[in-house]
Amino acid sequence: MLVTAVLLTAAGLLVARPGGGTPRAARVQVGDEVAHVLPLEEEARVEVAGPVGVSRVAVEAGRVRVLDSSCVQRI
Repeated sequence: MLVTAVLLTAAGLLVARPGGGTPRAARVQVGDEVAHVLPLEEEARVEVAGPVGVSRVAVEAGRVRVLDSSCVQRI
């Protein structure tokens, strides 16, 4: 669930670009709460506590990806 929320948020930022520009940050949410705002021009790794455990998210080369997830599917 958490991973799905993270990926949907990242995808939404890539598709819905206010002003038509390039996205500058990714927002990681847990439920309705924003857990992190990650600038895409800086490399970062964060751990996000969710309802079933901790997920790790990384920003590298302007892209966001889930490194590890505690959900059953591990995606």
